[in-house]
Amino acid sequence: MSSSEHLLEQLGVYGYRAIEPVILAALVTRDPLLLVGAAGTGKTFLLNRLSQALGLEHRHYNASLVSFDDLVGFPFPNEDKSEIEYLQTPATVWNAESMLVDEINRCRPEHQNRLFSLIHERRLQGIQIETLVHRWAAMNPCTNHDADAENSVHYAGALPLDQALADRFNWVVDVPDWHQLSAREHVAVANPSADEPTAEARSTLVERIASAREQFEVLLAEPPPRILVYAVLAATLFGKSNLRCSPRRVRQLTRNLLGLAALHHGHLTADLALLGLTWSLPHRAWGAEVKPGALRAVHRTAWDSAFDKGEEAWLNQVLIEPKLHLRVRQILGTAPSPDLAGIATIQCINQLAEPDSTLFAFALYPAALEGRLNLSREGVQALAKKCHHLVDVEGEIEWKAYEGDPTPHPRVADIENALRRLRNGRKRRAEQLLYAFLIKDELPDQLAPLERAFHSCVLEVRKRLRKEAA
Repeated sequence: MSSSEHLLEQLGVYGYRAIEPVILAALVTRDPLLLVGAAGTGKTFLLNRLSQALGLEHRHYNASLVSFDDLVGFPFPNEDKSEIEYLQTPATVWNAESMLVDEINRCRPEHQNRLFSLIHERRLQGIQIETLVHRWAAMNPCTNHDADAENSVHYAGALPLDQALADRFNWVVDVPDWHQLSAREHVAVANPSADEPTAEARSTLVERIASAREQFEVLLAEPPPRILVYAVLAATLFGKSNLRCSPRRVRQLTRNLLGLAALHHGHLTADLALLGLTWSLPHRAWGAEVKPGALRAVHRTAWDSAFDKGEEAWLNQVLIEPKLHLRVRQILGTAPSPDLAGIATIQCINQLAEPDSTLFAFALYPAALEGRLNLSREGVQALAKKCHHLVDVEGEIEWKAYEGDPTPHPRVADIENALRRLRNGRKRRAEQLLYAFLIKDELPDQLAPLERAFHSCVLEVRKRLRKEAA
């Protein structure tokens, strides 16, 4: 992003360069935004300044003090006493175009419940607020996972946000603190001048958001398939890192990615996707730790799978195939190279839930051991790691999944000689393995021996191999 595009700084808001695309995307999509940060980091100033620059009818509520009457007004019967109306004040939300709920995690539980439909659906008491476009909130962190203990701060009364309420926010964004700013930003923030944004700066912001909104609506009508695949794979992989994404969250993630793309003429880059993925997770709002390594691993794996071209498109088809037997068939018969077959095997093992993951491995392992599978050494090792606890290696390899029907295979040395050795792409394969382990964090030591299911899978693959040989 060039200096001319730093719209927040043109509005007198400094220190937000790293997350500016996210803030602007929230304005484009008009979806709820929650800022999380230490006291004094400019969360409230930013949001109030945006409403001012956009010329919005704005409401600013302190959640720790607000009452329900502050939102809806004072109820009174109409003239014929047939229904209740609300006496509005300058603070009521009915005519607002934007609203900020500050200190939202200090709000009493009964008030948090009332905010659900207001934030998610723009409804209050079941009544649609047609004018309300932007719903924003801010909170102090309820826990601190900062590796630098000197920067850890505890806020009394700052409670974890209700998970259901947090999941109503499309964006949950950590704002930077002083130690995360550049030297230039330090000077800009320290400057006590509080100039109002110029007419030119306001006009630039309005035009940029309006233009991107038009592009967003085009993308929303027909989302690019690769962005959909990226969102689906990322959500699935997050489940391996104990960061569950609700079905609503997956749709929100897609909207967020489309909003970022709309700001850049419909083009989503890998860096923008990582930014969108990072700040689309609501878990920080209730104190869950989001490990940077796992997050980057999920992004790289999903991005490579969704956006690679040529032979990599085959890999994408395997990973998004919902039927297990079709994944097995693709790897057995249509893999363009041992390298890609290896990637697909490793990713499927780590992506699939049990028992599908183990069934997948056992369906392929006999063919790999017989040297009939066009698979890289890393792929065979991944299958072996998954299956080893049900296999005896005593010179000959035999299945332990079911007694009385041992299946002999060539010796280990013969198998290794039959497998192709990779000459290129070692670095890429090592990265793929690293990402796979980071996503899942650790592999289980033992799996339940699902003997009948394994036996069925092995027999099916063996039958297929005999048919092909004939």
